[in-house]
Amino acid sequence: QTFGWLVGTGEGAGMALIIFFCGLLSVLVGVAGYFVPAISKADTLLPDHDELKKAEPLPA
Repeated sequence: QTFGWLVGTGEGAGMALIIFFCGLLSVLVGVAGYFVPAISKADTLLPDHDELKKAEPLPA
């Protein structure tokens, strides 16, 4: 009944509450990742991969 105003009190209200909190947690993780420099600047901090050399065919 505490969250009845948010998800209702009928059948499936508990599952709706779980889905709501999981969505809220996902948003918070995304926002927190935006403010952590190691995560938000990962594309500039990590080196690019090197191109592989093209394989040469074996002599027959």
